[in-house]
Amino acid sequence: MRYKVLTIILFSLFISIIILSKFSENLTENIYSQKIYKVIILFLSFLFGKIPFSVAEIIIIICAILILIFTIFLIKMFFNKRYSKKILKTLILKLLTIFVLIYFFFLFLWGFNYNRLTYNEIQNYKLDEVKTLELKEMCEYLTKKTNYLRNKTDENESGIMKISENLDITAKRSLDGYNNLTYEMKDLSKNYGTPKFIYFSKIMLYLNISGFYFPFTGEANINKYTPDCYLPHTIAHELAHQRGFAREDEANYIGFLACKNSPYCDYQYSGYLSMLTYSMNYLYQYSFDDYKKIRKQYNKNIERDLLNVQNFYDEYETPIETLSSNINDLYLKTNKQDSGINSYGEVIYLLISDFNNDKL
Repeated sequence: MRYKVLTIILFSLFISIIILSKFSENLTENIYSQKIYKVIILFLSFLFGKIPFSVAEIIIIICAILILIFTIFLIKMFFNKRYSKKILKTLILKLLTIFVLIYFFFLFLWGFNYNRLTYNEIQNYKLDEVKTLELKEMCEYLTKKTNYLRNKTDENESGIMKISENLDITAKRSLDGYNNLTYEMKDLSKNYGTPKFIYFSKIMLYLNISGFYFPFTGEANINKYTPDCYLPHTIAHELAHQRGFAREDEANYIGFLACKNSPYCDYQYSGYLSMLTYSMNYLYQYSFDDYKKIRKQYNKNIERDLLNVQNFYDEYETPIETLSSNINDLYLKTNKQDSGINSYGEVIYLLISDFNNDKL
């Protein structure tokens, strides 16, 4: 009886905190994101930041094995007459309780950041509706900038862009761009541990995952097989999540700022190429004729990089990838990102604000 009463009290408290967070962005920003989360990420970084491998990957593998074993156990119980429906119901209820607790820790350790003020509200950016002319001009600017940076990057024997160092050094260099972002926010330059590459990255390819932030360890995890031209920005994107920016468009934008301010050409090129890709995707919808004209301005080096990316990912197109994308879409929509997976591309609103103020 006491257990049930305690469960009801905790569950009610849990729901109340979620509702309060969702409907009070200022409160979430000032109490959770600016205070509580900063203590949490410092603690997690102290525990896991210097470990050379991804603790998140190990936890995920263990959980997957446990879920498989438990599922088999439940199926056997269901068809075994010795076990009553009451016992089975009790086990399922306990399992649901565990999932609720996991979800609570997810929110407490990071998830409440979805309910904080938006980045443009924090920085007092004025975001306007996208206008075709502005979008076209920005795409032209990004094309010229990306063409210029591509000519300064290294290539492999096939003429495809390659990062200038090995993966470990590339991961460490990601922090240099963030160190130069004190003009945006001081906390962006803090070191919470370098990104970690997943050992079983091939599986991530089939799931169409380039990287993910794991709130339970504070680790930014990266698919080591991500094409080199997009890898630096992917790393910077996950580090933005680590710094408490949960929304995908904001992580894309902050990741771009880190790449833009990096002293390394491969980071700069990756950041601008990523923003050019998102911007051109929007221009394709607004004005296909302008899209075609600007696309012809890409230099041959960029065209080779993009064709290589397309051919690479075509090898991993499976129904599993579609399912993974649908799950991610649902996850984002349940966390105040109404556009789902399309929210990644909404970074253009922040980009256009910069472009109009000659900051891009």
